[in-house]
Amino acid sequence: MCDASNSALGAVLGQKAGVGQPTNVIAYASRTMDPAQQNYTTTEKELLPIVFALDKFRSYLLGSKIIVFSDHAALRYVLKKPDAKPRLIRWMLLLQEFDLEIRDKKGAENFVADHLSRIEKESEPMPIRDEFPDEQLLHIKTATPWYTDICNYVATSRFPPKASRAYKDKTKSNVKYYIWDDPYLWRLCNDKIIRKCTPNTETNSVLQFCHSALGGGHYGSSRTARKVLDCGLYWSSIFRDAHQFVSTHERCQKAGIAMNRRHEMPQGIEVDKAKIDVITSLPNPTSMWEVCSFLGHAGFYQIFIKNFSKLALPLSKLLQKDVEFNFDQPCIGAFQELKRRLTSAPILQVPN
Repeated sequence: MCDASNSALGAVLGQKAGVGQPTNVIAYASRTMDPAQQNYTTTEKELLPIVFALDKFRSYLLGSKIIVFSDHAALRYVLKKPDAKPRLIRWMLLLQEFDLEIRDKKGAENFVADHLSRIEKESEPMPIRDEFPDEQLLHIKTATPWYTDICNYVATSRFPPKASRAYKDKTKSNVKYYIWDDPYLWRLCNDKIIRKCTPNTETNSVLQFCHSALGGGHYGSSRTARKVLDCGLYWSSIFRDAHQFVSTHERCQKAGIAMNRRHEMPQGIEVDKAKIDVITSLPNPTSMWEVCSFLGHAGFYQIFIKNFSKLALPLSKLLQKDVEFNFDQPCIGAFQELKRRLTSAPILQVPN
């Protein structure tokens, strides 16, 4: 016996000792429908518990005569329908595996399966707070991006009520470089590259990634700002913010990296321990893009590394077209050897 409601389905497995004998219940089964199944048609919903029951009780039913009782009379003709949907065709193939007969049974008589398919959903009503002030409903806690006025002008050709004439003229002259593609604003920069405008709340994390993350290199403010631009991001004060971030970075200051002035080095050239730590702590690449990035940085120093091309050959093969990415032992050896060469003489050798 099978039945389905709008949100659940149920089935009862029974057996008769003989003709005219009462049905002995063997097992009960029920479950809820997922959101997609709740959108099925009525015929599909009534057929779904049959498919569910045959799959769940498969070991009991194979090789036996099966009679399915359902309160949906149209199911008797579903196996003979020539132009069914793909889902119904898959289910019909499953049903043909069994010696199956579908019989109509009124819902009042099919009460056990009907009860299993009607699972009560408990609701938790919440009281309405009449004293909740409207001011808090209209309050917005999110910060306004720096490009809000530009977006508004691009979309509606309007300025804020208190905007000055000079501000309006400046915005009108710059708006031709901006492209609004909901929900993002893009900027056409001087190098003819379109970059995504980054809101104020994300600028610090972007600078942190380009300056201090693995492969960041702890470069100066100009180099850090250019790395942000290379990532396809833009905001109006990018160089000023990069200078402020780098000049106050704790690790760079402890390492003695000068950002605003030049210092004399009475002992000659000294090795930058921070940059060595960045290279030696690099983990094994996990994608073709990480291998490409590593070889790109290492390529700047290939003139100092003997047999660079031969050492990098296992890694270079991973960049070939239609080659499956497999960072095997030769690649690991080449990666570790290149890291060792990059952090040892003659690259870091102090001249006499």
